[in-house]
Amino acid sequence: MAALPHVKRSARLGARPSAVAWWPYAAIARAAVYVAHVLLVAGSSARAGAATRLIRSHTWRVRASQAVSMAAGLDAL
Repeated sequence: MAALPHVKRSARLGARPSAVAWWPYAAIARAAVYVAHVLLVAGSSARAGAATRLIRSHTWRVRASQAVSMAAGLDAL
């Protein structure tokens, strides 16, 4: 192929003209996926922690023991 002086070599080889600056977009996308993952994991662990605290709380235990005693009282009838 004859060299054309007014055409860049990368254009002759079929490269995209904007192929030079693709990596910042990839880095931003990777960072966004990482942040979304961290927020998702933090949110799910916070919900799990709240459920654990509710189960371990005094109010929950009192209500559970009241329910057990009511059930035992109904069985005695």
